[in-house]
Amino acid sequence: MKTLFPPIEAYLAQLSPNNITEKRKEKLNMISEYIYKKLKQQEPVALNFICTHNSRRSFLTNVWANVLAYHFKLPLIESYSAGTEATEIFSSCLEVLEENGFQINRKSKVPVNPTYEIKFSEAAKKITDYSKSLAQQQLNQEFIAILTCDEANQACPMVPRAEIRFALPYQDPKSFDKLPNQKEAYRATNTQIATELLYLFNALAKIA
Repeated sequence: MKTLFPPIEAYLAQLSPNNITEKRKEKLNMISEYIYKKLKQQEPVALNFICTHNSRRSFLTNVWANVLAYHFKLPLIESYSAGTEATEIFSSCLEVLEENGFQINRKSKVPVNPTYEIKFSEAAKKITDYSKSLAQQQLNQEFIAILTCDEANQACPMVPRAEIRFALPYQDPKSFDKLPNQKEAYRATNTQIATELLYLFNALAKIA
């Protein structure tokens, strides 16, 4: 495994697959089995995490997928994110990642929908991300579409350029915005995403 910043490694080490329900494991296993078939043929894998606004759930899943692909030495896997519309990455998502040990830099100075650089290892390439729609994304290759919210899953029965689509919805932490437990809600969503993607990538690392 490749080295991450120590706080991120410590965070991942305390996550347990026992906290994942069997129903969720079935969804994750379907995704990992499809990815494995591509890896076995030495085919590149493009994951595209999609939700409505590309501001919370799809952003966090993309970050963790990039981190874990690097950590488990799976260079054929690349990860991206998009929304059915563009807004901007929500600040609470950046804050929970910083709590985990990520180093985040606001790359652009524009007041709306800035671009962020996210560093998770001294040796790895930084993740560069901002909120974007599928139309703005302009991916040139086919990808595996992973729908991280029910709204996007219903709005996108057909995703252009997707070779296959999977539904992996998460509860929207936005419903807790401006409430006393807002930070705890974002931490919980981040933890669920990190736990489930760790389970998925750990399975791929064992069979790849």
